[in-house]
Amino acid sequence: MNRKEFLASCLGTAAFLSNTANAYSQSANSTAQTTLSVHDLSKGTAIPTDFTGLSVETSILPNAAYFNGSDQSLKGLIKRLGDRGVLRVGGNSSEYSNWEGMSPTTAGTYHIGPAELERLASIAEEVNWQVIYGLNLGTGSPQQAAAEAKAVRARLGNRLLAFQIGNEPDLFAGNGLRPRTYSVNDYMKEWAEFHSAVETAVPGAPFGGPDIAFRTFWEMPFATKFAHDLRFLSLHYYSEGPGSSPKSTIEKMLAPNAMLLRGTSDLAAAAAAINVPYRMTECNSCYGGGRLGVSDTLASALWGVDYMFQLAAAGYAGCNFHGGTGGAYSPLVEAASGEMEYNARPLYYGMLMFALGGQGQMVPSIFMQPNLNVNAYAVTGPHHQLQITIVNKEASTPIDVVVTMDERYHKGSILRLTGADLSTKTGITLGGSTVSSSGDWKPTTAELASVQNRTLTVHVPAASAALAIIS
Repeated sequence: MNRKEFLASCLGTAAFLSNTANAYSQSANSTAQTTLSVHDLSKGTAIPTDFTGLSVETSILPNAAYFNGSDQSLKGLIKRLGDRGVLRVGGNSSEYSNWEGMSPTTAGTYHIGPAELERLASIAEEVNWQVIYGLNLGTGSPQQAAAEAKAVRARLGNRLLAFQIGNEPDLFAGNGLRPRTYSVNDYMKEWAEFHSAVETAVPGAPFGGPDIAFRTFWEMPFATKFAHDLRFLSLHYYSEGPGSSPKSTIEKMLAPNAMLLRGTSDLAAAAAAINVPYRMTECNSCYGGGRLGVSDTLASALWGVDYMFQLAAAGYAGCNFHGGTGGAYSPLVEAASGEMEYNARPLYYGMLMFALGGQGQMVPSIFMQPNLNVNAYAVTGPHHQLQITIVNKEASTPIDVVVTMDERYHKGSILRLTGADLSTKTGITLGGSTVSSSGDWKPTTAELASVQNRTLTVHVPAASAALAIIS
């Protein structure tokens, strides 16, 4: 079922609706209340259709088990997230990759050649996603980057969204790739050398950057210097970390994080100065591979859908969740069978919920937050339906959200993202259904959403999210 078919079914006859419409009733004494006011629908900001993305390490490319042409499981799961999207190949391992036929500059490199590119291009074509491709700045050379970029462009063609030169260069001084004195000026000098070599080999090659980890003050000088060479600006973000630390917890992951907004301010200003979009090209809950019991729980699904809407509201062109097919934080994980089969982790369900409720135009709204960890977002869909997503990250407090609207709507349905509690890893459903290893999913339960006097009340239990679609 694609998104269009899903919306049609949700807005269709009452036969679709579950007989459990009142299953989520709670006593007034235990339920907090708040309001969401949705205003002029004509003043919204469009959410790009390729907003959703995945990010994988370059090191997986040499493994023929990944991006295999016969891997219908991975293809199906990626397709389920959207008809369009962005697959980013990079990460720390991109700084230790070596293009076939070039002499490696350091030991322990990952060798990339035509066979690896063929697998990558084949899956990108199959799922109709574009690709951001990372070039090795850390231990590579301009000559290697040029040779690799030429082959990548030749195989990917217009499916190549951009090259990135270097991964988190603001951390080079701390991870041994550069001297302690390494600065943004040093990075820009190297970037210019690599860019010149790639541009000579691939005239008109697209670029994005600077793919920094947290030194957002690098954004403006980088943008200003390379204003005419960039398709977009980029940044990385993790809610917490490292994954090995016991201080990385569900509570910390779900707590509001001011670092995101501070970083966005610098990024948005730099992008506005040169009139390009900006993208979160690598992100997730907990850096260093994620943390078991945190990054692979229902809490990560709630964090994920809320985070995507926060980025959309802040003007981002998209985000790429890192991990791809590995790590505790990965939206997808290899099935125990080992037969080129993958399973959807909790974070995937959050991404899928955004895919259903986050396509369209984000509209102005006022959410009267009752001092609880709850957020709400309004989007007008392509068929003029109103999509209200409410994320309740509270562990034990349910909430009633009274939605008031300027325009007249009549009815629709409510779809829920649920699990036993924040820490649960299994039994998570969206619309009462799980996602199969082939990406098949169809909601089996929904509730009638009845609008009276331009008002809709949505009850959202603790540790859950609700998507109301009305027309």
